[in-house]
Formats: sequence, C-alpha cells, structure tokens
Amino acid sequence: MVIFKLIIVLLFASLQNFSHAEDSSSGCGPGWYVFKDHSLVSATSRGMINQVTGLAPIGMTFGTSGCDYHSIVEKKNEQIHFVKENLDQLEVELAMGKGYFVEQFASVMGCKESPDHFINTMKKSYIKLFNKGSINSNELLNNVKKTIKGHPYLAKECALI
Repeated sequence: MVIFKLIIVLLFASLQNFSHAEDSSSGCGPGWYVFKDHSLVSATSRGMINQVTGLAPIGMTFGTSGCDYHSIVEKKNEQIHFVKENLDQLEVELAMGKGYFVEQFASVMGCKESPDHFINTMKKSYIKLFNKGSINSNELLNNVKKTIKGHPYLAKECALI
C-alpha cells in the first residue's frame, strides 16, 4: 500500500511539470534523452527524470541539456519587461526623481554603482524621455539608453547591453 501511494505521489509530482510548459521549455533536460516519444508513459518518465536530477531548470537557465536560453534570463529582455510592466509608475517616479521603481530601474539598466546619479539625470531629462504625450515602453527604454550613452559619467558607470 505504501508503494502504491509513493507511485501516485511521484506520478502527480512529475505531471506538475507539464502544467507549466506553456513556453515549451519542458522539451529539454535529461528526460528527453531517454524518452523521446510523446506518449503518457514517456511524458511521465521524462518528468520524473527531470524532477529527480533537477537539471531541467539549470538547462533552461544556461542553455544546456538541449534547452534554449530562457528569455527572462537575458538582460535585454529583463529591461524591456521591467519598463513594460512598470511604465506608468516609472513616469511618475522619474518626474519626482525618487521612488522604489526608479531605483529598481537604475539597477536593471546596469547603474548599480550610481543609482542616485542615474535618477537625478533621468529627472533632469524627463522632457526628452517622454517627448510626446503618449509613449510606449520601447520608446522610453530607447530614450533612457540614449540619455545614458550621451552622459559622460553614466556612459562609463552603467553596464548597458
């Protein structure tokens, strides 16, 4: 009876991986080297192997075990995602020259050593950053990068990609 319960628990634990596979990242890891077909038995076995070895998340992060780099790891995508998700709050805090989101933005833009200088420069450049009535996240990000590249101190201190 204990073995039966253990098998049920392992089955559900391995199936849990497939509910999070919307971005097709589950198509990699050591389980895919052993069980390549798309049957229920193979899917369950792949999930258990990936779960037990713990290598699938590492593969997704570093692009090993047949996995592609996961997009959230890439710095450029992190910047785009951050600005897109926080555009309204960034507009307010950049105008004020202070706030939690603008401090995090400095870090995301690679200005970890000089966040105050970044924030003050962006506040002074607010009109150039938001040069039209309605701006999208890509435009803001490009304007911020141009401002950093054109600033003698930030161009050296911020690690832009």
